[in-house]
Amino acid sequence: MTNIAWITDSTCALTEDFIKAHDIKVAPLKLILDDKEYKEMDELSYEEFYKLFDHNNQNATTSQPPIGEFVEIYEDIRDNSDYEVAIAIHASSKLTGTYQSSLAASDQTGFKTYVIDSKVGSYPLSKMIEAGIEMAEQGHEIERIVEVIQKMAHTLEMYLLPASLDQVKKSGRLTGAKSLLASILNLQLAIGFDDGAIVLKEKARSKKKLKTMIMNKMGELINPEHVKEICIMHCGNLDAVKEWEERIQSQFSSIRIVNQYLAPVAGVHTGLGTISIGWVQDYKSFL
Repeated sequence: MTNIAWITDSTCALTEDFIKAHDIKVAPLKLILDDKEYKEMDELSYEEFYKLFDHNNQNATTSQPPIGEFVEIYEDIRDNSDYEVAIAIHASSKLTGTYQSSLAASDQTGFKTYVIDSKVGSYPLSKMIEAGIEMAEQGHEIERIVEVIQKMAHTLEMYLLPASLDQVKKSGRLTGAKSLLASILNLQLAIGFDDGAIVLKEKARSKKKLKTMIMNKMGELINPEHVKEICIMHCGNLDAVKEWEERIQSQFSSIRIVNQYLAPVAGVHTGLGTISIGWVQDYKSFL
């Protein structure tokens, strides 16, 4: 069995225990609150970030890890371990430069690495890493593992219900014209991913109608034979999580519903109180 090193970035939403158990190398993005910089997951957990974000909503920004940090990761793997090859899975290349930096660092150090653009971040990214590690433990060839992970990246769905259109507008992830339109017409928006880019998915004149539209869309897209888990991502707003859990479970009784914090790099750009719903096709359906 090939000894594979796993590399990702701090948008991965993996638990600390899982990261340690599998020796996953995580490059932290930077979270800047009131001009103070923190390394995501290293110096500031997701939960700690949202507690601070509550008081620094207007001054929060993010930045990607410098390429030097990736070079150090790759050099450490190359020089101080028994790893033969690496698989690096990163947040969408259309939203952050971590994918490009990781690719450049792997080339610079000469360590054989399959660098994968997850087309997303947060929960779906964590499921790709978990699937890859499980496949490796089962003895699958590395090319097959990479192939399956790439297929998963093309089956994911992740809806974000932004709490702050001002934050979305400032981030530049959604065009200012659409944000302005939503403000004028008092629309509720659901944004999501299309090949790694943030796009407008649904819009409605009330939260109730928007929730109904999302549930209808989930009914169209989700095949319970292939999707075993749905995740509700949040910024600490657990009452909203409970409401969504009940609604989703009533429609998808055979699917496991979990919840976790939304990766701060997304929360910064969508506002405190944002809810996100995501899923990805189970890797076993590709075997």
